[in-house]
Amino acid sequence: MNEKWRKYLTEKEGDLKITGIVVCLDDKQRFLIIRRSDIDERAGMWTIPGGHIDEDDRSIESGAV
Repeated sequence: MNEKWRKYLTEKEGDLKITGIVVCLDDKQRFLIIRRSDIDERAGMWTIPGGHIDEDDRSIESGAV
């Protein structure tokens, strides 16, 4: 982690949210992206499909699988 990022994380006030991304590639090194629907808060934007971590997940890794 570079020094600027470390400083930001230690000096930022408020809640710190931690996220993670797992991207699975097919045999041709491709991955899936989706376009958000017209009724979505971020309509028309391209994104990686996602989910969330459940209360009983013990780590980000267990939430990703």
